[in-house]
Amino acid sequence: MLEKDIIEVELKPPYRVICIADIHGNFTAFKRLLSKINYDVKKDYLFILGDLLERGKEEEIPTIDYVYELSKNDRVYIISGNNDRRMDYIQSEDCQHGLEWIKIRPGNILTQWAKTVGITEITEENYKNVINAIKQKYQEKIDFVINLPVVIETDEFICVHSALDSREDWQETSQWNAWFGDIFVPNKTGKWIISGHGPTRLFPEAKVTYLPIIRPDNKTISIDGGSGCFFDAQLNALIIEKADHDKDIVFSYDFADVFSKGIITQNIKSEYINEVYLYFQGTKKIKIIKKGEYFTECKVIDTGAKGLIKNEYIKDEKKKFEYWDTMANFVSVYENEIVSVIDNSCEGYAYIRNSKGELGWIPKEAVNIIYN
Repeated sequence: MLEKDIIEVELKPPYRVICIADIHGNFTAFKRLLSKINYDVKKDYLFILGDLLERGKEEEIPTIDYVYELSKNDRVYIISGNNDRRMDYIQSEDCQHGLEWIKIRPGNILTQWAKTVGITEITEENYKNVINAIKQKYQEKIDFVINLPVVIETDEFICVHSALDSREDWQETSQWNAWFGDIFVPNKTGKWIISGHGPTRLFPEAKVTYLPIIRPDNKTISIDGGSGCFFDAQLNALIIEKADHDKDIVFSYDFADVFSKGIITQNIKSEYINEVYLYFQGTKKIKIIKKGEYFTECKVIDTGAKGLIKNEYIKDEKKKFEYWDTMANFVSVYENEIVSVIDNSCEGYAYIRNSKGELGWIPKEAVNIIYN
């Protein structure tokens, strides 16, 4: 990395630092999360760990506008993620990669900005004119994203989008590894490493949540809640507090999502946990073992994974299971608990996130929607 890629921040206790990663244009969840943790722009530090945009959400413009304004606060520090680098396609007028970007993410920031200058279709023929119009209107925002640093370093912890190399001179980590590296390599920095990039739901430690994962043995923390990537995702905030110089830093966390809220009407205790999350590029064929009234016992043919799948999630007679759906978990809830209702469209059961962050199904009659 270059010297400009590393921002050193001096934190004087007492302090509270809020770390959020991988917003991915999810403005609604971002604002809900800041409100839920009572973010104070005058007292708190806010560290945003990259991937501000780039999931084709309709909220990418308000996200970049809001984060840009936040960046003017001297207690806010923002670094880049791998997806933020696609802003280079606008700056360099790279038609080939720009059009490929649109194909992958049809609703990305490029197409959303184009709509604001009256253009609804971007082609090879009009690409240069579209880019020029966007630059005239949004050059400050483009420069802001392109010039983001890569690492935030403090006395006790380092923030990076993905990972740092396993070496004492970690400053020699390449930008590529900072955006795509392996968080599980031995941490030789002597400090905590806090990162996003990999949704925690995919790590073995997570089991049935997207909550942050704290690994004291390697002093690494993963905080990506899958926002913008998964149908049942959330956005996490890791909160770091230090009371005075003689005290250790203390970690806590909270989360928010975009789903309707429900109130639980009865106590339900579940013992069934399926730890298999199906993360596939495309659909996968399954073998039906036994079909039940609400759930079907299945086996994924090419992985051997077994579990229950909600009947409605088996999409067609070819027995294909759709991209990023989960095999069934069942969660415990208590009366008057407030939960997020992720899928209330199926027969018999609703898919929820309980107040602990656990994902799973409960009987539909056990939850009442109270607000969206």
